[in-house]
Amino acid sequence: MKITTYVNKQKVKDGECPVYIRLAKGDEMKYISVGAKLPEKAWDFEKKQIKGDELQYSDVIEKIEKKKKQVRDKLKELGDEIEVISLNTLVEELNESKPKRKRLFVYKYFEKRCNELKDSGKMGNYRAYKTALNKLRGTKDKKGRWISEPFRKSDFLFTELDVPLLRDFESFLRKGYNDQDKRQGTVNIIMRTIRALYNRAAGEAPYLRDYYPFHRIEGDGKYMIPEGNDNHRALESDEIKRLLALNINSDYYRYLIFSFYAGGMAFIDMCFLQWSNIIEGTTLQYQRKKLSRYGGKKGVVRIPLHPEALKTLAYFRTKTGINPAGYIFPVLHTEIYKTATAQHNRVHKIRRVYNSELRIFAAKAGIQGNMTSYRIRHSFFTELARNKQPFYIIKTMGAHVNDQTTMKYINKADEDDLQKALNSL
Repeated sequence: MKITTYVNKQKVKDGECPVYIRLAKGDEMKYISVGAKLPEKAWDFEKKQIKGDELQYSDVIEKIEKKKKQVRDKLKELGDEIEVISLNTLVEELNESKPKRKRLFVYKYFEKRCNELKDSGKMGNYRAYKTALNKLRGTKDKKGRWISEPFRKSDFLFTELDVPLLRDFESFLRKGYNDQDKRQGTVNIIMRTIRALYNRAAGEAPYLRDYYPFHRIEGDGKYMIPEGNDNHRALESDEIKRLLALNINSDYYRYLIFSFYAGGMAFIDMCFLQWSNIIEGTTLQYQRKKLSRYGGKKGVVRIPLHPEALKTLAYFRTKTGINPAGYIFPVLHTEIYKTATAQHNRVHKIRRVYNSELRIFAAKAGIQGNMTSYRIRHSFFTELARNKQPFYIIKTMGAHVNDQTTMKYINKADEDDLQKALNSL
């Protein structure tokens, strides 16, 4: 960083110019007033020094040196951190009227949170935070070559995570994608993850609330996270019937059948399902992995099993039913995948294969559009709503924490009814 004296002759008044300390770092430049003025004729603008007798202006020189010393002392205090701190932040740090604050860096805080989530076995959240971090700072291979382009290579403070930066980052995330509607879902997830991290940091360093960059109230001018898209269009009733009637001899097809008839069960919950979750051979009781952090009864599902689900269980009992505490489906194994990381990676890998198989099944049933395990779940609850099942039934079977989630399916069913009414004209 370069520290020089600057006399601004553009602001000359009554023959005197204000004196500043100029800080230069890369392309950045910042000026700090020393609280003094010099006659324009007393300053050599080419040599950047006082002309003639310096003793005549000793008070100004003293203020200049005092301000420079203050800057140097602050730089010494910051140490290596000065490499990633912006000049705006440095000037704030130099403002003696503000109390000393805990400096939190975005990338370091991201890494800390990722480690916490990984250590606690919350691998889904870990993957979301790791993805957001990698999108910000890019990723390199073992030889230090960029695999993905960084938005910002160097770490930076949360106080620099402002509205313009967030808007620029959103543009960066959208760059090069033709289908912006589809991309918006990814942007939504990444930006919500960054907001969650900021909220957590603000809890640790309350002064960050004064810099809060995310939209909270109408007209505040803050950054508004784009709404997520609904890429999980529910299957039509006739499409569901065609898909369930394929009768394919494949374990992945059996996963589909069980997922639908076991109350739209999420694939990750199926993977962790154990024989002990089957009560008296006819009732299914389990806690959704997604909601396990709440504890208590939140996320607990208890439903009677449909005959088709029971058929699937009978098939897998001959394969995995020896150990009552074992997993029902041959995705995980208690002796192989022992850690949360190993289990998460295994589920993630098999889900990719499962989704690929689902697309093949959908094609055979004449169904267009992308097919995923979540779309099966989404279709189940939408079909319940189409069949006019009560609100509490849908909410209970889905273990929905809030009513808005349940209403999403009911509203979709209402839209279908309106469309049918219009089509009948």
